[in-house]
Amino acid sequence: MKAILLAIILLPTAISVRAQTSNLLRNPNADESGRYWRAFGNATVEEATGSFIVRNGGYFVQDVAIPESAVGEFAVLIGRASSERINSDGAITGLPYLYGYMMNPGDPSGGRIYAYLQGQNMRSAAKVENEWAYLWGIFQVPVGTGRVRFFLNQAERKGVPHNGSAARFDDLGFYLFPTEGEARAFVETKVGVSADSNKAAASSTSHKTQCTLGLSQAPELYGLRLGMSAGEVLALFPGSGEDEYVQRTLSRSQSSGSIGHAWLKINPHKYSAESRYAEVKIFALRILDGRVFYINVEFNGPQWKSVDEFISRYAGELNLPTPDAWEQAQYSISKYLICDGFEIRFYAAPQRSSNTNYIDIIDNLAAKILNDRKARGKDKAHR
Repeated sequence: MKAILLAIILLPTAISVRAQTSNLLRNPNADESGRYWRAFGNATVEEATGSFIVRNGGYFVQDVAIPESAVGEFAVLIGRASSERINSDGAITGLPYLYGYMMNPGDPSGGRIYAYLQGQNMRSAAKVENEWAYLWGIFQVPVGTGRVRFFLNQAERKGVPHNGSAARFDDLGFYLFPTEGEARAFVETKVGVSADSNKAAASSTSHKTQCTLGLSQAPELYGLRLGMSAGEVLALFPGSGEDEYVQRTLSRSQSSGSIGHAWLKINPHKYSAESRYAEVKIFALRILDGRVFYINVEFNGPQWKSVDEFISRYAGELNLPTPDAWEQAQYSISKYLICDGFEIRFYAAPQRSSNTNYIDIIDNLAAKILNDRKARGKDKAHR
């Protein structure tokens, strides 16, 4: 209850952290020695302390399978770590750090990598030897991802070799949240309460400006809006209702035993030659009980000099605040607003990047309902 209350204090307009958050990592505390982890180089489990230990550049890795429905959600990689070596000149050699890949499902020995999970607070910033501190990062799951590869690593700076010192890891976790607001609240609650050294990082995500727009005032994008029915969506794209993929996706979400969720991707150019779709690459919609609760619009290529320029292009017509009122995400060149019932994000891909620009809008209450259904389904499966 304390954790939930703290999350509400930190994020007054966001939904609270889920009460039944599931850690998708197996054997996160070395309770089963090295089971489920693959060890490379000098990587061992210290039975006396129940910690994972790496030395001289060794590392552990675990692949975590995630469902297709997790695309668009926010992954949290988190854990505690300490180092026997702290270099007085600030060199990173010896420091523990978390790292990861977002990958397609497949053979553990290979696969396609969609995103590299690094930066943020994934590397220890401890200033004292053997001081335990939280490491963490928040990353959105890109399309195509079916697993996450979770690494326990030891940093090395060129010219500063390893000397056999140990980097220790414990209390590891991999979590999925429907919105970044929930992910941040979870991290702030866990880190803010348990790790004094990271309180400043956690508190730095407090909001600049409270967005007072209600769910009914959420912006409409290319005719798409939160709460519209699946039928209304298909009416925007003549012929889409006869598409076999669309029929199969919606039918599956309505079948007996389902949780009423569908993830629908629509290429507007397949059904319309309207010029207003010229900049759009694809629409990705999540539907719950026949109603849209998540809208993702992916655009063709990087074309904005900054995320502020991207927001400015749409802020007027979408009745949104100017860029200076938005929060900067810590881990990417994107900005977001958490409003009264919904969350919106703009991401501007770097120039010369293979990434694309996108806008996300999500109904937080519907996302929580879906998450609760998933949790109940998991509980039933384990009874």
